[in-house]
Amino acid sequence: METAITLLLTFVGNIISVWIILEMVEKLLEVQLPKEKRRKYFWLSVTFSTFTSFIIGF
Repeated sequence: METAITLLLTFVGNIISVWIILEMVEKLLEVQLPKEKRRKYFWLSVTFSTFTSFIIGF
């Protein structure tokens, strides 16, 4: 049970951090990614960071 809660909290935290990073990169580079690419990069990053966090944690 606590593994599921940890994974859920990690996933939510990664969603927030990836969203903030994407916003900062767009402002820094002064570009606006198309919605399709932004969505793809967002979920790819969230999935990768959650998976990596889960693997490192165990």
